Amino acid sequence: MVLKLYKSDASPPVRAVLMTIEAANIPNVEMIDVNVLEGDHLKEEYLKEPLFYKGEKSFKQESLDKIKSGYEFSEKFLTKRWIAGDEFTLADIFFLASIRSSIEVQPIDSEE
Repeated sequence: MVLKLYKSDASPPVRAVLMTIEAANIPNVEMIDVNVLEGDHLKEEYLKEPLFYKGEKSFKQESLDKIKSGYEFSEKFLTKRWIAGDEFTLADIFFLASIRSSIEVQPIDSEE
């Protein structure tokens, strides 16, 4: 099976995926460049690609539960002002970006 990576080299998340592919020695990755500045991501050929893995139409409850579990785990790090120490660091930016992105998929329930 060939893994397809639709990518924009200017994307920080894509850079993280590329580093992961290299670090994990993942073989057979087809790199497909998508120029969002030119609207490639809006072309019919890309819109036809499934957004979810293996034809899924929505997120599995199991996956949403894992995100909730991640929120609970994150609470352990929220006892101080900053995530990784006594000063603001890049870890705080990345943590917030990850949580904020996750909220788009699985909102945080303030009652839980």
